[in-house]
Amino acid sequence: MKKKYTDAVQKDLFEFPTEEPKRRIDAYTRKHEDRSLSGIVRELEIFKVTDLMDFAYALSGSRLRSTPRKNVILGDVADMIFFANQREFDTWFASLPEILKEAIHLGAFSDYVEIKPLEKKYKIILTKEVRNFGYLEKIELSSQFRLNIFFAVSRQYMYLPGFFRKHFSKWLPKPAGYTTESIDKPTGTVQWSNAGRISETVPLLLESVAAEITKADTYDLPRKGLLKKTIKKLRAACEWPGFPVASEFGQDPLDLFIRIIVSLDPSVPKRPADGELFIKKMTEALFGEDNKETRKIWWSDSSLEYYVLIDHLSRRQGYYLYNNSGPVQSRKTFYKVLTDVAKNEGWYDVQALYQSLVMQMKPFYFCALHEESAILSLKCDKVTIKDFTYSTDYSNQIPVAGFFHNEFLGLPLFRAYWYVMATFGIVEISEAEPPLRKETKGKKKPLSPYDGLCSVRVTALGKWCLGLSDERPEHEKIEFEAIADHDLLLVTFRGHSIERKMYLEQIGEKMGDERYRISEASFIRGCESPADIQTRITKFKKLIDSQPSPHWLEFFRSIMERAQMFSNFEAARIFSLPDDVVIRKLISTKPAIRRLILRSEGGRIVVREADIRKFFKVLAEYGFLSPEN
Repeated sequence: MKKKYTDAVQKDLFEFPTEEPKRRIDAYTRKHEDRSLSGIVRELEIFKVTDLMDFAYALSGSRLRSTPRKNVILGDVADMIFFANQREFDTWFASLPEILKEAIHLGAFSDYVEIKPLEKKYKIILTKEVRNFGYLEKIELSSQFRLNIFFAVSRQYMYLPGFFRKHFSKWLPKPAGYTTESIDKPTGTVQWSNAGRISETVPLLLESVAAEITKADTYDLPRKGLLKKTIKKLRAACEWPGFPVASEFGQDPLDLFIRIIVSLDPSVPKRPADGELFIKKMTEALFGEDNKETRKIWWSDSSLEYYVLIDHLSRRQGYYLYNNSGPVQSRKTFYKVLTDVAKNEGWYDVQALYQSLVMQMKPFYFCALHEESAILSLKCDKVTIKDFTYSTDYSNQIPVAGFFHNEFLGLPLFRAYWYVMATFGIVEISEAEPPLRKETKGKKKPLSPYDGLCSVRVTALGKWCLGLSDERPEHEKIEFEAIADHDLLLVTFRGHSIERKMYLEQIGEKMGDERYRISEASFIRGCESPADIQTRITKFKKLIDSQPSPHWLEFFRSIMERAQMFSNFEAARIFSLPDDVVIRKLISTKPAIRRLILRSEGGRIVVREADIRKFFKVLAEYGFLSPEN
């Protein structure tokens, strides 16, 4: 009777079960369903025969004397890495050289292994040069130490192919950081949260945005973002502060929020009746399943990531993102991490969360890898990664490929998702001044504007928006008192209402803590048309006093009258006349010319633009040349 065992339970990022154990099956069935030799053979088929021969030597310590047929060597290598149980793996692993054991343990849980520390520890040289075509240089690993299952990418790094990582990591003890735990307190120096502002500020923001953009703007807005003057105007309307650190390097929460919202719904934003419910719907749209009936423009594919979240990278001219349909892998992976963090509460270190994904081989890409390396690059003169500085060639660009994926794209995109969640009020964040690792023309900057992010914590609003809590967070009831003086242009405001406070600061001058003085100049400040003034009058009746006194009504009437006083005008031209008796007499005595002149004084005359052609025609009859000929 074969020994019974329970299938492995699926676990989250923190090693907690996410579902009930599956059915109990015997080892024989398990072997042929999940880890059959034929399955391993299929995975090995991508490698060349020479690679497979190197693998066989590294795994067994014995070299083949002749080159076998590929199907033969495939079966041999597959058999070498097929382990029926932990004891088989441990016995094989114990037989390996010490340096190979250490390299495998490092390589199974990281994308790249540093070569220099191993060389220093074992007092050996692991790399050698292979020259091709006289000038191209290729780095290979010395076969003396059986590291043939690794590939060198430079003198500094080598990697273990994902195939071996997947098979070895099942049996090896998990290193520190493989699973992530909460931290006692946030790291960094400053914290930022938007959760308490969402209910009041989101309706204000979207109402203000609707007045600033048109339907035509919504197409380019996700790619180009808002103008700086527009951001300044929106911030004055809704009291939404910038990020303490990221905004110093060009990432403004207002701009990021609007670009995401317009990506999810390309129509012109409208003021929602409920700001928090609006955020919940946007969160569901961002992470929801692809539905062609409800699809807008970009939310169901990777264009949102490509156009909005990786502005620190350059796009190669003439290349475009083609394979961008279907679910976005990086977004799916991030959503899993987000919900795991929300369930387990507490603060979490962002870099540790990402490193855990790397260790667990969780996918984090938003487009095909060949597109990533062909289209995207980091533009700079030099960049520093792990105390090593890489200089660029004449193009001043480093492609986002291989070793550079995590540093240039993976980790910045992971952090960018957290910043999006911060603008939504889903999480609160902590930041610190980032290292200046990128240098261009002598100026040093962070690699991306997201580099300052340190730690995150999901808010009560976040749990409700993610569907992890049925209880909507309660907010302090907005209590305020706004009194418009019956006889003077003064408004007294007490209590807390962001919308009313921002409105009064917009139309008045603050006098002390509770009073605002209103004047004709302050009321129209920032207005560009009579319609803008009428909107402010309507808001006054809605926010301050629904039935203004006669004094205020007269004030509003006067302002509108002044606004329209110079709205009707005619275009005209002014001509300076020479001190000539003949021309002056001609203009003063000839009726055909006089009736076309509006005013004459100081040696100058004024003629309506509509009468210019008639004026020149009459002058031509008296021998004067038209300047328009």
